[in-house]
Amino acid sequence: MTFAPLLAGLGSFFVALFIHSLVWRIRRPKRDVLTLFILFCLLAALPVVLLLFCPYTPLFSGVERESSAAIEVCAALLSYGSLAASYIMTYPALQARCPSLRMVLHIERAGGRGMSLAEVSALFDSADLITDRLEDLLTSGLVVSDAGPVYGNGQKNEGPFKVTRRGALVLKPFMLFRTFLGLAPGAG
Repeated sequence: MTFAPLLAGLGSFFVALFIHSLVWRIRRPKRDVLTLFILFCLLAALPVVLLLFCPYTPLFSGVERESSAAIEVCAALLSYGSLAASYIMTYPALQARCPSLRMVLHIERAGGRGMSLAEVSALFDSADLITDRLEDLLTSGLVVSDAGPVYGNGQKNEGPFKVTRRGALVLKPFMLFRTFLGLAPGAG
């Protein structure tokens, strides 16, 4: 087997990443993670197309080796799928206003003088942190509230917020994995 499947998967991933970047620059979708998932799924055939045009694969070697060609196609799809799944799972943390990254950014900007605990604490309003997360959960359909968005029509939504069926389905595997690791619910 050659490096062609890996290169096809990697190249396809970067094409998908570029398209993702273009779409988000034009207009960021409301349900961004779902849109990202659909985008990467629609482009899943790209590694196979790239393999077809790569002259160093058994598909175009002139020798009929169908089993080797099938293995290379599977390898290309696996490399693309692995990169895409990893990116999709990482995206929510990358796009959110992550407190840890914000802290590092501000401490870095402070230069050699650094920042005191009081200065770092002043960067954050705990209500904003919670509000942002609740908006993400409402937008993604993992929780609902009869009162609508957290801040709608100039009014603050005080809840109650309830987990949706989709939210429960997303939560279940994480809780099972935490149980597997011996971590209590809500503990680190």
